[in-house]
Amino acid sequence: MGFDELNVINTNSDKTKKDDDKNSKPIDLTSQLSSALADYKTVWDKS
Repeated sequence: MGFDELNVINTNSDKTKKDDDKNSKPIDLTSQLSSALADYKTVWDKS
């Protein structure tokens, strides 16, 4: 079967949709990333 023969990929080709990316705020994941890395380091140190 070739690439997307079933035509299930949404190409988002609707040009009338307003661009929300310019008005969106960045997501701050600093604390979540720090927590995940601390957990990783703890597990790494135990092994």
